[in-house]
Amino acid sequence: MPSSEHDILNGFFRDKPQLAVELLRNQLDVELPWDIPAYVTANDFNDRPSKDEQADTVILLGPMHDTRRGIIVEIQRDPNDDKRKKFARYAAALWLRLDCPVTTLVICPDRKVAASMGVPYVTELDAYTSSPYVLGPDQIPVLTNPAEVKARPELAAMSVMAHGDLRPVREAFIEGLKDMESDNGAWCYNYAYKLASPTAQDPLEALMNANSDSLPFSPTFLRQRELGREEGREEGREEGKAAGEAKALLTVLKARGVAVPEPVLARITACGDPEQLNAWVGRAGTATRIEDVFGEDD
Repeated sequence: MPSSEHDILNGFFRDKPQLAVELLRNQLDVELPWDIPAYVTANDFNDRPSKDEQADTVILLGPMHDTRRGIIVEIQRDPNDDKRKKFARYAAALWLRLDCPVTTLVICPDRKVAASMGVPYVTELDAYTSSPYVLGPDQIPVLTNPAEVKARPELAAMSVMAHGDLRPVREAFIEGLKDMESDNGAWCYNYAYKLASPTAQDPLEALMNANSDSLPFSPTFLRQRELGREEGREEGREEGKAAGEAKALLTVLKARGVAVPEPVLARITACGDPEQLNAWVGRAGTATRIEDVFGEDD
């Protein structure tokens, strides 16, 4: 059964097929055009009369009715000679379907696996040897520029996966998150943390929490918010959801050291609109003064 690491990496290419083109061009020196569309297509390779096979992701380059190249993307975490044979079959099947060049890109988070997958596979078909392009940790760029992290979040997460043990990589990653929209930053951090090695996860989370004042989706902020909501639920179930949100807001403000004057406290506790209170909780995550929480229209 595919691991979460496999699903995350595969999802990067399904959500952004141009990423495969970028990696092949920039990291593996494959000559591919930039100025044609890339899109995901069906990944079924029927092998009659035997069972059907499915590649992880299949990407086509070119207009819908004028395909210029096919790219097969595979995520491989373990050495497996059977998979090397399947890669050869996938490439042959896609070539027969498209009648155009086909490239196989194998993503290997482990160096030893990358080395084993990069060995050409000689098939039983005369003169057909499968030679996939393999992207291992040594081919994944070391991103130490926060601007690159913001511009290339999928690649940034892969850089943390391969090089997260390096402090400059972790620091650049956290700095880059600060300039992202909260939703984008949240998924990027979540995926990078899951892809990171066990030895990189703790220092990555510690660095994230140390910057929680500017990262409202950090584990510390989320725990504070949930603690406040739980306390609110326990103390004010009869008052409903608004009481929980009000308690969460006050908990976050206290944790951030923001003073709450009496008139503001009365306004918060008197508010019966859970959505409005939730919006204030979100602003409190980066607030340094009470004025940062309440907008002019509130």
